[in-house]
Amino acid sequence: MVLKRDELAVLDVGSLGVPPDAKILGVFLTPVGGGENDGHLVPAITAQSFTRAPVPHQLHFHGYPILGGSDATDVSVLCNWMAPTGDPELVPLWSAIEAYSSGAYQEAIVPAAVAVEYKLASVLRAYFKQFAGEGRVDDFLQNGVTFSYQLNPLLPAVMHGVGAPKLRDEVANKLSWLRGKRNKVAHKHEAVTQDEAADAVVAALFGYQYLALYGPLPAKASP
Repeated sequence: MVLKRDELAVLDVGSLGVPPDAKILGVFLTPVGGGENDGHLVPAITAQSFTRAPVPHQLHFHGYPILGGSDATDVSVLCNWMAPTGDPELVPLWSAIEAYSSGAYQEAIVPAAVAVEYKLASVLRAYFKQFAGEGRVDDFLQNGVTFSYQLNPLLPAVMHGVGAPKLRDEVANKLSWLRGKRNKVAHKHEAVTQDEAADAVVAALFGYQYLALYGPLPAKASP
């Protein structure tokens, strides 16, 4: 985009190919110097909202002159966004990432744990529905086995049955820790350090990606 002195610049991320229902994670603008427009206007964003809210798809900027300024500046635009998804487990996962990024470390724990718990339950539900009715499977997962038993030994047995590699022990152990930390935060409002929040988010990411990659695999055919 081109930023001009004393003019309001409107950036609609739809012009970059971002779908209307996508979640905007961040927009980054970098003045480009050395060309016809010499890069001496800096993009200064106007107030979009006074509340903590999602990044809007349309942003407004003014050109703020430095070093004497110029009449116009070429600006490189980078937009990070998440495509619309039918996977509901991604919502709490991104909430955990955003909480960590904003320094709200305690707020990152519960959604990180929820994302993995929901994803694991959905993978196990889809697998066992091949062998039992939906109601019986739901009752088994909700009342018969806790998250700890779903994670181990149920998940390794299922993944072995479909020919998928085993979840690494480092990740499985950290997910077990995350479950315990989740309960302490939810019920006792226990404090969370930056390192603990980082461990929680990374464990949830690895756990989620593992389940998303191998979870849809069908059961092996009987000989």
